[in-house]
Amino acid sequence: MRLERLSIRGLGPFREESEIDLRALDGARIVAVVGPNGAGKSTALELFPGALYRQAPTRGSLAGLAVDRAAYVEAEVVNGQRYRIRQTVDGVSGKGEASVIDADGVPLVESGKVRAYDAWAATYLPPPEVLYASTFAVQGRGGFLEMKPADRKAVLLRVLGVERLEALAELGRERARRAKEDLRVVEARLGDARCGALAPEDAETELQAARTAAAAADEDRASARAALEQAQERRREVELAVTRAREVRERRAALNARIRDLRARREDLEERARNNRTVLERGDEIRAAVARAEELDTALKAADSAIARLSAERAEHVAGERRARDAAAAAEGRADRAAERAGLYHDRLLDRHDVENAAAGLESARSDMARAEAWLRDVEDRYEELRGRRLAGAEDRIVKLRAGLERIESIARDAGGDAVVVAQKTLTDDDEMARAARQFPSDLENADRDLRQAREELDRAKRSLARRERLAARASEMEAAAADLSAAKREEREAREEAAGMREDAAQAAQRAAGVDVGAAEAERQRMAQERAELAPRLKLAGPLAQAEARIAELTRQLDEVMAELERAEAEAAALPPAEDAPPVPDVAGPEEAVRTAEERSRQRHADVVLAERALDEARAVASRVAELQAERARLDEALADWTRLAQDLGRDGLQAAEIDAAGPELTELVNDLLHGCVSRRWTVTIETTRRSADGKKQIEGCDVRVLDTERGRDAPVETFSGGERVLIGEAVSLALSVLACRRAGVEAPTLVRDESGAALDPVNGRAYVAMLRRAADMIGASQVLFVSHAPELQELADARIRVDGGRIVIEEG
Repeated sequence: MRLERLSIRGLGPFREESEIDLRALDGARIVAVVGPNGAGKSTALELFPGALYRQAPTRGSLAGLAVDRAAYVEAEVVNGQRYRIRQTVDGVSGKGEASVIDADGVPLVESGKVRAYDAWAATYLPPPEVLYASTFAVQGRGGFLEMKPADRKAVLLRVLGVERLEALAELGRERARRAKEDLRVVEARLGDARCGALAPEDAETELQAARTAAAAADEDRASARAALEQAQERRREVELAVTRAREVRERRAALNARIRDLRARREDLEERARNNRTVLERGDEIRAAVARAEELDTALKAADSAIARLSAERAEHVAGERRARDAAAAAEGRADRAAERAGLYHDRLLDRHDVENAAAGLESARSDMARAEAWLRDVEDRYEELRGRRLAGAEDRIVKLRAGLERIESIARDAGGDAVVVAQKTLTDDDEMARAARQFPSDLENADRDLRQAREELDRAKRSLARRERLAARASEMEAAAADLSAAKREEREAREEAAGMREDAAQAAQRAAGVDVGAAEAERQRMAQERAELAPRLKLAGPLAQAEARIAELTRQLDEVMAELERAEAEAAALPPAEDAPPVPDVAGPEEAVRTAEERSRQRHADVVLAERALDEARAVASRVAELQAERARLDEALADWTRLAQDLGRDGLQAAEIDAAGPELTELVNDLLHGCVSRRWTVTIETTRRSADGKKQIEGCDVRVLDTERGRDAPVETFSGGERVLIGEAVSLALSVLACRRAGVEAPTLVRDESGAALDPVNGRAYVAMLRRAADMIGASQVLFVSHAPELQELADARIRVDGGRIVIEEG
């Protein structure tokens, strides 16, 4: 996602309107965000996702940041297409509104309600977890490395865009649950239908099988006892040979491995040569098929000519019928297209009433905006007059008090006049001034309220005027649509009349053509075409036949080389001193267990005979319903297996795991590219999407990050490394995720944000950190990389700076 412009007012320290226009930094790839602590650098950057999700990652909701009743943040972003997103917040009530406008100025969220905006954002914007794990690194958060393996896997799944697979898997699981429930019902019905009894023929078969199994079990018991005695004797013999054979076997192991590899290569080459020779062996058959196909092609052409001659008379009538039907179809097509155009023009005219009303009220809307502007100017003048009156009133009060004191002093000095009267008059005048001063805050508050209302009224008037102007501009379009509607209806009527006449002509031509018969010639041609089609499989081998001859020569040369190398290896093995290959030590426990099993089986089989004899007496009939239920059960079994397999294949352990496994090597390569190219080759990162269980018997899905530290000679999880080391490694992983996410989503020129993610680094590693940002920007094609830094040496490495201080934002190029 690319940020182009961010406008802020009334949020955090930005009480007045402030703007970051990154389009002015054309050519500046790395941009440092600088300023004193607490100036609002992080707040400014976090208002970028705040505009998208109505929530800053560490500063909380926009309502909590608002210091004005008309606070807002507006972001112009490019995410597939250009959007202007505006979030407005009332700092007193906490209520907000949201709007989205596309590149053509068309609103995408009509109501302005935040719930409607959230629904739009969930569809068209990336999830915040993906943004914070990749392109936007938040101050004080560890990012991808601080997550648990399951959370890392979830983020990686969202980066790869495979949430749709989980939705399909859940659908498969739901269908499987339904099939399982239906199967349970059918099995219950099947059990009721059978009533626990077998068909008589089945019972007889089972009885015979039980008797046969009992006899076989007796034979198996005797065989097992004999095998046990042989195994025990053989075990004693083999144990003596095992020790002698071990040393020779170990000496020959390496050479045998080499011989096996050569033999495997030989078998592969021989198999490939046999495959090609198989094609050559069918050469005569293939060439005969090609010749026969050419004969049939010639015969088919002759048959076509004969059919054409026989169809001469019929063709004229058929052509006349076809022309008439084509003309009728064309007329119907014109009529349908005219009707479709009429429908479109009718739909356009549905907005005619709104357009006419908008044009009629255009002057009224302009007058309303002019009155709102005039009202705003009057309120602003009154507000400024009240603010000026406050200072002037205080000065007037001081002047009058000083004048009264001077008169009292003069009266006292001259010992004449009434000083008490003058003092009382002075105090009375001062009381009047004090009452006016106490009234002033209320007057100023009322003026401030009027000022906000005037601004809101002006905003409403501007929006109303803009909407009416857009609608009024469509007046000429409405007039053209009305004329087009009339013409389309007339064209439709004429075309349908013409089509009716053409259909009548076509019916007459069809009657004249019905008497012509070309069936015999067409039947013969169909027979030859069928024969020609049956030759198709052999004709497809004509191309591979030529290729097989050249391929056999190459395979023969390779096979000669392998045979020569194998002969040398076998000769070398033969030169070794002979060694006896000791046979494996027989397993006595197995035959012993086999004897016990055979004896138990014999007892069980004899018991089965007794049970089968009883079952034969009990089984008499099975209803026809059993067969129907069995068929239904088979169908449900198949459906359950299909839906279960589909859910597994689409689930976390299926295609999703395959996507993760495929992304692991790519992500590992990107991380190591950043580390090795910008930091050093000391660390090599491996991102493992699977690991073995504790018993080593199965693979467990996960997302572990391991680091090979060549300087310390250890290979360990990233969690065991120091904080500064994890900063560089984590930044490399986060930037690699950004690259992977943008590659998979086809994002062009995104904006990367790093809020003091490298603050804990020393100057040397800090320079490597900036180099890594620049390398990632080149890999991803980023428009800008914004990073917060207090270190002057890192700020100097940037192409431009954005200074935040005193609630103001200033862009400094160069």
